[in-house]
Amino acid sequence: MTDVLPANLTDNRSMTTVDKARILIVEDERTIALTLAQAFRRAPDNRLSVDVCYTASEALALLPTQTFQLVLCDLRLPGMSGLELIAQIRHTYPTTRTILMTGFGSPEIEAKAKVLTDAYLAKPFEMADMLKIVQELILKPFPIPVIKPS
Repeated sequence: MTDVLPANLTDNRSMTTVDKARILIVEDERTIALTLAQAFRRAPDNRLSVDVCYTASEALALLPTQTFQLVLCDLRLPGMSGLELIAQIRHTYPTTRTILMTGFGSPEIEAKAKVLTDAYLAKPFEMADMLKIVQELILKPFPIPVIKPS
């Protein structure tokens, strides 16, 4: 089941063209997912719109229908790991920021997350820390590659 909360967006993944940044939370534990969504909706500057999916397959079905600036994903999901989902997101939507969160971290998972994601958070974490990271990521522009003639 997907909880979709409305946002006012143009069809661009850049924060410079949106009224609200759209965030997708992919978390199979309903309480955690809804707590995160509520915290984002109540963020001080109120510039965050949130959608929630409880499985990777729900997220993969929703992603082509909306424009997301950021995907916040749990590591352990039914059917597919959060790292696998983020790899697919990175391939299809390379400008969408990603955060991996887990309560089952290890040095190996953290190393993979550092390569694949924009941020890694071990549960439990402080909501203020999460909000700060989200704000930094959605406002941070992607570097424009410089192509030099050969």
